[in-house]
Amino acid sequence: MHVLLINPWITDFAAFDFWMKPYGLLKIKRVLDEKGMETSFLDCLDRYYPGMIFLNERGNGSGKFYKKFIPKPEILKNIPRRYGIYGIYQELVLEFFKSIPHPDKILITSYMTYWYDGVKLIIDLVRKYFNEGPVGLGGIYATLCKEHSEKYSGADQIIIDTTDLGEFLGMDLDVDLHYVIPDYSCYKNIKSYQIRITEGCPFNCSYCVTKLLQPDFISLPIEPVLELIENGVSKGVKDFSFIDDALLYHNDIERFLRALSKFKNARFHLPNAIHARKINHDIAHLLKEANFKTIRLGFETTDTEFQQSSGGKIYTHEIEQAVRYLKKPGFSDIGVYTMYGSPLISKQSVLKTIEFIKQLGLKIFLALYSPVPGSFDFEYSVKKNPQISIEPLLHNCTLSVYDDYDFYTKLSADIRRHNARLLS
Repeated sequence: MHVLLINPWITDFAAFDFWMKPYGLLKIKRVLDEKGMETSFLDCLDRYYPGMIFLNERGNGSGKFYKKFIPKPEILKNIPRRYGIYGIYQELVLEFFKSIPHPDKILITSYMTYWYDGVKLIIDLVRKYFNEGPVGLGGIYATLCKEHSEKYSGADQIIIDTTDLGEFLGMDLDVDLHYVIPDYSCYKNIKSYQIRITEGCPFNCSYCVTKLLQPDFISLPIEPVLELIENGVSKGVKDFSFIDDALLYHNDIERFLRALSKFKNARFHLPNAIHARKINHDIAHLLKEANFKTIRLGFETTDTEFQQSSGGKIYTHEIEQAVRYLKKPGFSDIGVYTMYGSPLISKQSVLKTIEFIKQLGLKIFLALYSPVPGSFDFEYSVKKNPQISIEPLLHNCTLSVYDDYDFYTKLSADIRRHNARLLS
């Protein structure tokens, strides 16, 4: 059996490559290869794909995607931003299709629910080129919006779990994908790896669905991950980003961080943010010794009521304490994600939170709120706009800035000035 695996384009107003890789799809590829199947793999978001132009390379494996402007979906027509498709050129996709055998099965993954147009575009292209062959769709959009994806994506089967995947492939996979290491050998020119040592999260925040997607919190064995990093370093990869939702809650985190310090030429990044509550003197120094370059903390708001009602993940004094620990070993480039646009966080609370972060001398990054199906807070967004429950394009976090665009633009300008001062 020949299986084609595809990571689709992004369709959105904005997108940036913070070391993105189709982590789950790369795990599946390894499993299929080990079972003797023939596989072909295409990442439509691979900025280093042969024939692509490199754009705004930051020198750390992150950078801008190529963007081609396309018409906005009708439901987004009033948003005063240009819409686009992000990723590799369509002609390169067609050249790739010409270069591979006709697939017996086609597996496509998905990310944000409001990126489903990119999923549909690649499925339409696959069907146009190959004419037939069952198409299976998995990933976040397929899982959270199963009925919508069944109706609109064009896929033959929606794949939610390993049982569905085995059924689609017509075989018993007999494997726990949690413990499979992704296969990066399919990239011809790779600058960064995504890695993780945990699955799930011990918290159940009201705006998040990690608990729905992965009910149990699992600390994975660290040795296979260290081997993966060593393999990457041996091939010249320098940048490794963690996509854990709760990295520091791993039951052997200190031993893992000590082990990272042996990779002298590696740089580690935390784009998903880490929990300030778990940062102490030892953790802060171990992060520094391991050469972590991108430090991000998650802190939604100073609003005590929201902190409690949303799950109790973090409280204000814990951020202050974590920052003191991080500054002692010399971390200066520390950023904080704070939420903007939530129906449960007032503009006054946003301003108060911004001022608090400024006083700590940290970079500020607005985490624009997206109403995520299955989360507790989703119902508040649906009450405000019932269409959100049936149209995933309305989950787009960009829409949150247009409730009061003047307020947002002034706030964004103020944050840019603050962050620039920290760099000067």
